Amino acid sequence: MLQEEDKSIQNYSFNKSERLCSRKSIENLLRDQRVCYHHPIKCYYAWEQKQQSSDQNQIAIAVPKKNFKKAVIRNKIKRRIRESYRLNKQQFLVDFLSKSDQKVNLLFHYTSKKEHTFAVIERAVIDVLKELTATQ
Repeated sequence: MLQEEDKSIQNYSFNKSERLCSRKSIENLLRDQRVCYHHPIKCYYAWEQKQQSSDQNQIAIAVPKKNFKKAVIRNKIKRRIRESYRLNKQQFLVDFLSKSDQKVNLLFHYTSKKEHTFAVIERAVIDVLKELTATQ
């Protein structure tokens, strides 16, 4: 019983290893120009082969300072995107990719000039994840 609970907790985690921090990887994402867009999120993505079985999908989140001057608002939007990804990655992405030897790097770019609710952001993230699994 306890082990089953631990597995369910692990499915909804978001570890530091899932963050895309490498400047080189981010530049490759932007250079390849593979994009899917669902308002208010534009997602740049790149498929890669796993080097190790422990390799995970990685994400980065960008909210432009040009549109939101206050850091509080930018951080709130980033938290909403991160949370919606964390809740839905297992259902749409991880289960699909567990059968293959590939991983995906994602950059979520918030394009709207106004702050949206969590429900709107979550719907956009789900649509992006569905489109990614459909294209692969």
